[in-house]
Amino acid sequence: MADITMCEGTNCPKKETCYRFTAKPSEYRQSYFTTPPINGDVCEYFWDTAPKKVTTGIAYFDDVLGGFQRGQVVMLAGRSRNKSGS
Repeated sequence: MADITMCEGTNCPKKETCYRFTAKPSEYRQSYFTTPPINGDVCEYFWDTAPKKVTTGIAYFDDVLGGFQRGQVVMLAGRSRNKSGS
């Protein structure tokens, strides 16, 4: 169930990769844009569902005790997670 304002995707070239179009609507109540917010090829409400590129690398980070440790940094969709390593 999507607790978002969904879009019917009328005349939108990006609707197949937009969460507002592809999300599963609620069976009880679902809000939709009254008019699709697309302006030409641009939509300020576009919510990309395309897979994101994953970037990995080795970085050194300062741990809680103030010493430096080597760890693997994994970037996925703009978020980072540290994996301790030796």
